[in-house]
Amino acid sequence: VIQPGQTQVCVDIIIENDRVVERDEEFCVQLSSENNDIDFGSEPCHICVTIMDPTTVCPLIADVMLVVDGSQSIMPDNFDTLIRFVVRVTRQFDISPEATRMGLVQFSDRSKVEISLGDITDEGALETRIMNITYQNGGDTFTGEAIRLATSQLLNSPQARNVSKLMFLFTDGQPTLRNNAIRAGEEARNENITITAVGIAITVQDALNMITGSSDRVLLVETFSDELLNDIIDDLTTQACPTVEISFTQADVRVNEDNGTVFVCLEKDRPTVLDIELQVTAREQNPSDAISPGDFDADTINITFPSGQNRICVEFNITDDLIARESTESFEAEFRITSDSRFAVPGQTRMSTVTILDDDEVTTTPMINPDTGTINYVVNENAGDVTVCLMKDLVTAEDFIVTFIAREKTPPDALSPEDFTADQIQVTFLANENMACATFTIIDDTIDEVDESFEISFTVPPDVTPPSTNPMVTIIDDESPSVSFTQQTYSGEEGGVVEVCLMLSTQLDMETSVTLSISNSVTGYDDAENDDYSGVLTVVTFVSCSDMSCFNITFPDDTEYEFVEAIKLTIDTAGSGLNPGTITEADVCITDDDDPKIRGNCTKVFEDRGPARVCAYLYGNTQSTSQNLIITFTPQINFLITNQATPVEDFDSTMFTEVMQPGQTEVCVDIIIENDRVEEGDEEFCVQLSSDNNDIDFGRELCHICVTIMDP
Repeated sequence: VIQPGQTQVCVDIIIENDRVVERDEEFCVQLSSENNDIDFGSEPCHICVTIMDPTTVCPLIADVMLVVDGSQSIMPDNFDTLIRFVVRVTRQFDISPEATRMGLVQFSDRSKVEISLGDITDEGALETRIMNITYQNGGDTFTGEAIRLATSQLLNSPQARNVSKLMFLFTDGQPTLRNNAIRAGEEARNENITITAVGIAITVQDALNMITGSSDRVLLVETFSDELLNDIIDDLTTQACPTVEISFTQADVRVNEDNGTVFVCLEKDRPTVLDIELQVTAREQNPSDAISPGDFDADTINITFPSGQNRICVEFNITDDLIARESTESFEAEFRITSDSRFAVPGQTRMSTVTILDDDEVTTTPMINPDTGTINYVVNENAGDVTVCLMKDLVTAEDFIVTFIAREKTPPDALSPEDFTADQIQVTFLANENMACATFTIIDDTIDEVDESFEISFTVPPDVTPPSTNPMVTIIDDESPSVSFTQQTYSGEEGGVVEVCLMLSTQLDMETSVTLSISNSVTGYDDAENDDYSGVLTVVTFVSCSDMSCFNITFPDDTEYEFVEAIKLTIDTAGSGLNPGTITEADVCITDDDDPKIRGNCTKVFEDRGPARVCAYLYGNTQSTSQNLIITFTPQINFLITNQATPVEDFDSTMFTEVMQPGQTEVCVDIIIENDRVEEGDEEFCVQLSSDNNDIDFGRELCHICVTIMDP
């Protein structure tokens, strides 16, 4: 009765402990009242009550063969007790086509498959079939034959599967053929069949120990008693049912920081019928490496490992901290089995180390110069220095070194050390700073010149991205304009014209002039005379808005052979407001176009009236020479004729050298003729002309001067 002031009423319902191994069961409690105004809801079951069986069912998927002793020593009443116990054993498993399949062999002096493996996959039908098995009451106990028959069912039956294989042996005595039974047990175990034996009312268990392979897999009961047999049911299940091992799939997991999460996965070493409850924890290592919550989220997650899965994964959060150049950091993941742990245990890999890989790449870029709006810098020559800065886009875990390099461009423009100091400056880029700077020296010279530039490049550690473009520093010249010749040497030939130009470093908005001085004496050249050139200006004027002024020098043509002559022009900026430029002196060279031509005339001489005089003379347009010309006379055989004069016998072949001096047009030598007083015909020899001056033209004749010796 719910009385005024109460909100609930309760009753206790007695639950019977039937000591029968069975699944959890439910029943309903229906509510009603004689007061029809009360609304109990529309649910068909008002209160559901679940009765949980305290005995744990084997959670594994397995093929199981029951081997039951039906020899006459059992006796009919005890056989019925044994059969009831076997039924209770079947309730320890989930009987279904997908989970556990069972079969049964009864043996005495013969063995019989009472239930083929997997023929009955319904729990109720299996129990009924077992309860209706007829007791053999045979004379002997051929245990080995029964074990082999059950082994064949587990290995060769059409229903056999690649799952855990179990065999339960129920007997009350020693095998008739002891060694045969032991060998049969060993053969079954070699096929990975787990044998568990229940010995009832026996005093010697050594044979069962050897059949199962271990005394731990033998359970003994003093008498055929339902109560005593029920007492060992949990131990029997625990001994027979293989444990499932749960492990991390990887002892080491590596993950990039920007993944955001990491999955750590667990696996079972065999299928299970029941779900397994787990608790998975991510935590800092000791000593700490990765930190929570800075690098990951330390967390504990409860999960259910479903029976139908052999692998399950848990997700933990990773923090992308945008800090570059971190060392690798790690944290630990571990798990704990929170459900009944008799059949599920941690495997070999009980802990997994998660290593976080830093994938934050720091990139450097030149700072935007607020004065130019670009990465480039413009500085006056008299500023003395320029400061260049480099930016990074991320905070770094540690400082690093960056090298600023000032260098000439390619091709060079500003030069070091004339315009700036080429230098390499190492700067520490602090971890928490986003900018590092270096200062370079600018040289203030007194030369008026065009604006010049040099380049700044950078070297950074391998894991830092360098700038894709280097900044340029332009030096603005702040000197007065300068004037220079456009080149240091101007050249022209006699009879020609050469243009000489002067250039300003910058255009002026007004007219300005400079003077030129002229010198006829230039080292390395012959002195030019005043009549060798004309047209040289002594005052050169630059009109406004022009940076160049030119004039022509004319070279008259004469007929005198002479070496290269030159005059020197020098700029004088006094009073002009201009500075001297880079080329303030220029040589103007005059190249002679009168190559000297030298010829000689043939001559005749009587043998007894020698010597023979031979002469070389200027020929053609060349009327004179301003230089000494060295002429060599070489008497030699004339190979062009047959009546050859012979050296020594007919003429002296000594080589003669003469100098044709300025003002001369001819030089001569005398060649001794031998009077041999032998009557002979006229004979000839040649005199060849040569000189170390390659400008001299001696003609194309093979014999420059022919000399005929006439016999008197």
